[in-house]
Amino acid sequence: MMRQPDFLQAFFIVMIAVASAGGGHAIAGPYSIDILINPFHPDIVDSWLFDINEQGQASGYIITQPGSFARKAILYRNGAVEVLGSDAGTIRSINSQGDAVGDFSSEPKFIAANGTVTPIEVAGNFVTLSVGGAFAGLNDSGDVLVGAFPNDPVDMPPNASSDLALWNPGAVNTLAGIDPLYPYTNPPDPADFLSGPSSSSYTFSSTPLNNANQFAAGIHRGDFDPVDPLNEVDDVFADVFTQAYISNGLGGYSLLETLTVGEEIRPVDIDEAGVVLGWSGSQLVLWGPTGALLPALPLPAEPIESAGYGGYPTVQRNNLGQIVGVTIAGGVQLYDPATNAWTDITPFINGLGTGTFSTIQGFNDVGQFVGLVRPPAGGGVYGYVVSPVPEPGTFAICVTGLVVLAVRSKSRSSN
Repeated sequence: MMRQPDFLQAFFIVMIAVASAGGGHAIAGPYSIDILINPFHPDIVDSWLFDINEQGQASGYIITQPGSFARKAILYRNGAVEVLGSDAGTIRSINSQGDAVGDFSSEPKFIAANGTVTPIEVAGNFVTLSVGGAFAGLNDSGDVLVGAFPNDPVDMPPNASSDLALWNPGAVNTLAGIDPLYPYTNPPDPADFLSGPSSSSYTFSSTPLNNANQFAAGIHRGDFDPVDPLNEVDDVFADVFTQAYISNGLGGYSLLETLTVGEEIRPVDIDEAGVVLGWSGSQLVLWGPTGALLPALPLPAEPIESAGYGGYPTVQRNNLGQIVGVTIAGGVQLYDPATNAWTDITPFINGLGTGTFSTIQGFNDVGQFVGLVRPPAGGGVYGYVVSPVPEPGTFAICVTGLVVLAVRSKSRSSN
């Protein structure tokens, strides 16, 4: 995987600059959709897209053989699909530098933009890119939030462990500062799960990792009592939400406030300013970097689904403060902070037809979003990219900007 040519990078920089100066893409569209499945892509029989960066590169997997489960890790951009690596795999996240992380033959790997591949390992631990049921991804510095579970429970540190770590190609930080939030009690015999009551705390939901190494997560506690170790019928299990927090990236944390005492918090997304988007009970809310609730979001005309296929997110927020969410009817509502209002953009997505959305798992500042959609012909859910179609005036500005950049580049090369 190589970095994009300077000319293409310049194009997207100009696009982002124009979008930022004008408050983002016009909310009412139009938009286009590309679905990674036949007949949109005749050679693809299954797909999923998990993330999209600011340059419009989306990451995920495809399957090309009918009846096969062999995944090919891919990057997608402007209709083109690039397969990465020879092993079966999935690219889970991609940053704005073009670095990516993915699972290959059950082994997590970091793929630098220059093509260098590094296994993601934490000594003495089983490592996974899945954190709290989602894929927390990586930031532009190459840091990756991973689950790092001890291979032997006897070796676990006493009383508390988050089982989370920040990994990058040069170092590992085990995030010991948040361990007190994750208390656990081993059974009387740590080597025998049935020797008596035990409890453990785990991450149930997590946001991605921003460039300040901040992330937010919810915590559940699982309690187990075998009662009679010889009778599995009388085993008692309990699973309860305890609290949610935002990690400040420096080893500290703040608890997230709830709208109503005792209700569950499920963080979903975090921006570069540390603003968190998520659910407090059934309400979609925002929190500031200190964990305090921000002013209430208006309710959309049609409710947003709180979870999609497989429990994956149905809502995302970009750094412009815009939010896209899947409605209960499978459409998409878009929130614009400039007007503090939601707009149903489903009718403006050209090519969607009778298709319906299931998840939204990535949303960039250019207005593109990705996830899973059920295409017009039905038959399952597949990866998609929805992209704003530039208005004629915006496109003209972009072309003019690129011409200027090209002239300047030619001028430099001739000097």
